[in-house]
Amino acid sequence: MKRYTIDWTGKEYLRRVLTAQKRAVNRIMSRCVIHAKQNHPWTNRTGILEGSIRITYYAYEDRHGVAGLWGSADTAYAIFLELGTSRMPAFPFLRPAADAVYPELVGELSRQMERSR
Repeated sequence: MKRYTIDWTGKEYLRRVLTAQKRAVNRIMSRCVIHAKQNHPWTNRTGILEGSIRITYYAYEDRHGVAGLWGSADTAYAIFLELGTSRMPAFPFLRPAADAVYPELVGELSRQMERSR
C-alpha cells in the first residue's frame, strides 16, 4: 500500500489572506479620505473640517473579519453638513467618497493577494 502525505499550509494561507485584507482595507480607507477632502460641496475657509477627515482606526481584526474606521473626527459640525438639519440642507462629503471608492475593494484585495505570494 502506497502512503501519501499532505503538506498542509492552511494556517499560512489564512495569515496571507488576513494580511491582504488589512492592506486592502487601509488602502481603500486612504482613498476615501483623499476623495472626501478633494470633492466636498462646501467652500473651505479654515481647513478645520477638511483636516478632520482621516482614518480613525486602521484595519484590525474583529469577530466578523477585518474592519477599519475613517471619517470626520473631532469636528462636531461635520454631521450637520453630512446629513443636514431642519434648517439646512445636507452637503454630504463622506458618503459620496465611500460610494465612489468602496467598489474598488475587490480589485484592491486581489492586488494585495498577488503581492503576498
